[in-house]
Amino acid sequence: MGRSSLGRSSYFVAILGYGFFCQIGQAVLFRELFTLFQGNELSFGVILFTWLFWSGLGSRFSAQRIHHLPPHGYLSPALFTTLLLPLTIWGIRILRGLLPIPQGAQVSLLDIGWISFLLMGPLCFLLGGLFIRIAKAWRLEEQRLDTHTGGKAYFGESVGTAIGGLGFSLVLVRMADSSQIVTFAGLLFSGTLLYAFHKHVKESGSPLPETSRNLLFLFCVLSVGAFILARHIDQATHGLLWKLYAPEYQLLRYKSSRYGVLAIAQRELQLSVYQNSHLLFTMASPEASFSGFEEQAALMFAHFSLLQHKAPQTVLLIGGGLRGTLRGILSHPVHKVQYVELDPDLIDLALPHVPEGTKMTLRDPRVELLIGDGRLHLRTTSHTFDLVILDLPDPTTAALNRFFTYEFFSLVSNRLNPGGVLALRTSSTPEHRLGAMANKNATLYHTLRAVFPEVLAVGDHTLYLFASSSPEGVTSDPQVLIHRFKERGIPEGEFSPYLFEQVLLEGPLLRTNWILSRHGRAPLSLHTPPERGPLILPSLEEQRMDPALQEPVQKRYFINSDVRPIGYFHSVHVWSSLTRSDHSPLLALLLYVQPQWILPFLGISLLITLILRGSAYRNPRLPIGWAIRFCVFTTGLSTMSMQVALLFAFQTTYGVVYEMVGLIIALFMVGLALGTFLTETYIRRKNALGTLALLQLLLGSFAGIIGLGLVKITALPYFIGFALLTILSGILNGTDFPLAIACLASLEGAADRAVGIVYGIELWGACVGCLLAGVLIAPILGLSACFWLASIANLTAFIIVLLTRGGGALHG
Repeated sequence: MGRSSLGRSSYFVAILGYGFFCQIGQAVLFRELFTLFQGNELSFGVILFTWLFWSGLGSRFSAQRIHHLPPHGYLSPALFTTLLLPLTIWGIRILRGLLPIPQGAQVSLLDIGWISFLLMGPLCFLLGGLFIRIAKAWRLEEQRLDTHTGGKAYFGESVGTAIGGLGFSLVLVRMADSSQIVTFAGLLFSGTLLYAFHKHVKESGSPLPETSRNLLFLFCVLSVGAFILARHIDQATHGLLWKLYAPEYQLLRYKSSRYGVLAIAQRELQLSVYQNSHLLFTMASPEASFSGFEEQAALMFAHFSLLQHKAPQTVLLIGGGLRGTLRGILSHPVHKVQYVELDPDLIDLALPHVPEGTKMTLRDPRVELLIGDGRLHLRTTSHTFDLVILDLPDPTTAALNRFFTYEFFSLVSNRLNPGGVLALRTSSTPEHRLGAMANKNATLYHTLRAVFPEVLAVGDHTLYLFASSSPEGVTSDPQVLIHRFKERGIPEGEFSPYLFEQVLLEGPLLRTNWILSRHGRAPLSLHTPPERGPLILPSLEEQRMDPALQEPVQKRYFINSDVRPIGYFHSVHVWSSLTRSDHSPLLALLLYVQPQWILPFLGISLLITLILRGSAYRNPRLPIGWAIRFCVFTTGLSTMSMQVALLFAFQTTYGVVYEMVGLIIALFMVGLALGTFLTETYIRRKNALGTLALLQLLLGSFAGIIGLGLVKITALPYFIGFALLTILSGILNGTDFPLAIACLASLEGAADRAVGIVYGIELWGACVGCLLAGVLIAPILGLSACFWLASIANLTAFIIVLLTRGGGALHG
């Protein structure tokens, strides 16, 4: 085995370790920040943007200084990053307790931006530069002057990232906590670096083998001790977070589950249950001699829902069982109740602390406790129901919003018996004076009306929505509800049926339904307060006959669907307006976004191309260099905007992105590695500009086709649709990198510099794609629009390459 072979083997292991460490770091940071930001998927794009921006900046910085760096200048900064990653994780937790954000307040989009940018900057900057440093050391080891080693390094990083993603999602996240995982990844990365360094020293005949062996031995000794110590630090930082964030609460227990970080805290005689810093519900502690307010609200919701049906026998309850809703349901003469709770760890965490009455309901023979996804259960069950009760918080995340979409309501409709009722609740304000609240609740109302012909809206601070396909399925007559309550022999100890006379007062009832049925039909409804209507309102029956209701609903902004989750954006806007009114105007401005706004940017890009082409007689390389860089930028932008859209779609379909984020990114990296491998193996003239142009055409066509058929593809069973789309987009992205660096190096020389420039530009394109797709396009314009953005960007790059090929500096 020659020197070149030894160099390849040692640095391939090092670049594998680099990819593994980056993926583990990204996945854990994503989970920690996702928890800090209360599970808000708007943070997807911001977190990925920050990671890619700082990585691109670090890559660019190292590319500019690559000739001044020593051959093995990677070792010290790499070892420092292994220390910096766990410090960043712990810093995120401590910072949450120090932020001037009140308990229960929404973490605003501005907060998400500056926190991510500040905390992730140092680590990502170093990691971005490390790729260039390791690639240079590998090239020098092989004594090559071309870009072949850069392509291999990109392939090795992709393989390491894929291994890290698979290992994280399938093994590590199920066996260890965050601190243990990042410590393990850091030690493994350090081991691969020391291995590469040791082999170099051994081959060069340097008198340092003894030092290398000592370092390797020290690494093995420290690995076990650091792994054990990490668990204690993880527990300590969680405890410190609660002492800083909520000093009046006592943290009873916390647990990282498949769906987020769960915590249960106590304040006097009240227990609060959180997921990802988002309050799920409160309840009275077992020591309390009275029912808490939340339990009273749960009983109200349960009775109100059950009494809508004449004689409910079979009930499906999704969520809410631990807060008291299940107890209210069982006070009615029902035969069977299926209670679906998504997270088994939520049951395990809260059950020891709930009142004895709640524990008894779970032991009732009429109750069937099902652990799993309520949406999947409706899709697969053969049972039908008289009543489906959705007792979940507001859809402030995409994971919750998936239970408030047109597609979910259609599933419910198919599982309801004749005369069956769907009941749900959401937050509200009297007469919907808050514009964002009117937008949210009108969206839920219109989405229900798109499926059910009968929809009744009741309430001021809590809005109850009842929907049925039968005209007799819902009633607003309080005397009917009172009669049914008494007829069923329900005890009145904790609840009085005469409350319905207050809830169903004619004036507020008519006003609420008038506002919600009309808001969202006029073109400017999104940005204007709802109309209050005349002083004396017509009855509900007369309102339904009003010709104004023949006007179509503005579907883009007032129909909530899986591929256009606008209800989720409205809910985030509501809570930002209520708790962070100083930051909510930014969200209001985002609602003005229009898809045609991309056209001026594309026009400017084409204009620049024509100007550079016109001056090609002075410098023929200039327009081609611009075209190559534009291709790299748009490839990063398009593949990442598609990836963000797929993350949203995956969360909407399965609701487990918190657990599976590593696997999703791993699938993309598998495609990336495969694309790089195929390009390096089978494409001989990688510096042909025509090949790069053809790739842009393929990417644009691929994204456009997916945009047309996204709904059908994401409906494929068993993860097939997401896996195929993710891998294919990775293959196309992986093909672009070796082609681009070969073209740029052929045009401008300096292989190391070409690798750094292409790597950095691709990361910057990706970070722009993340921000546009994650914050603007996916939640407002819809997931398909993310693919249309990718398609238009790459087709524009194709045109730009065609316009510049006449320069003569590159052919093919």
